[in-house]
Amino acid sequence: MRVGAACVAALVYPALWMTATNGQTVGKRLLGLRVIRLDGLRITFVRAVWRESVLKIGLVDLPGLLGGPGSSARAISDALWVVDVLWSVPHPRNRMLHDLGAGTRVILEPGVRQ
Repeated sequence: MRVGAACVAALVYPALWMTATNGQTVGKRLLGLRVIRLDGLRITFVRAVWRESVLKIGLVDLPGLLGGPGSSARAISDALWVVDVLWSVPHPRNRMLHDLGAGTRVILEPGVRQ
């Protein structure tokens, strides 16, 4: 029961935060980044939950929960995370796999220096 509640909280809390702050978590705000939909509109709660689900369940947390350190599940989880990050390098808009899955992209706020 506690694991299920923790999993729901790990998906819902960031999604609530992102929709309440127009696509920014604390880290994204500090870096001048924002998550938006592909059409340029603000991210919805449902889309934010889906983005978190693809990121956390599919790429990071679930495989890691199935096996501890040194397990093959953990190794697969780590490899998927690396693929997610590296996928963005050649992508024209630097979209990661979880952005592709959710129909979102991360933008640099206007006026923020690179």
